[in-house]
Amino acid sequence: MRPLVETAWHPVTDQAEIQPAAIKRLTGAAADRLEVMCSAIAFAILAVIMFLEINLMPHRTTLNRVMRVRSAKGDEIGTALKQATGREPTMLGSKEEGDGTIVYALQIDIYRLEESTLKDVIYAIDPDAVIDMLPQYSVYRGGRPTDKHR
Repeated sequence: MRPLVETAWHPVTDQAEIQPAAIKRLTGAAADRLEVMCSAIAFAILAVIMFLEINLMPHRTTLNRVMRVRSAKGDEIGTALKQATGREPTMLGSKEEGDGTIVYALQIDIYRLEESTLKDVIYAIDPDAVIDMLPQYSVYRGGRPTDKHR
């Protein structure tokens, strides 16, 4: 094995001197090792990012949404949503407004293609209803509802 630094005797001073070619070889080897090490670190970071994105992508579907409805006719809207979808909407709560009317809040998981039909059903019952559409993954923090969320 060849040493990384070669020395030679200088003929005039009679002292050891490092050869310029050896310096170039030494710094080149160090630079190559540094480049390989940085490339390995960059590859590891990229692999972790890709792994996380691939595992989280199925949970971030845009086909499923959460519909939240606030209306004074919460019972009628809940019944109509159950008839239209076959799924029971969740009653989130109620609040009494300043004029004495009680406003109910409902939530139901729907598919994107059901959105316009269900909005028409809700607005036919109560034109003053407030409808919020949210992507399901933003509500459930993973995209799949579990029993604790229902």
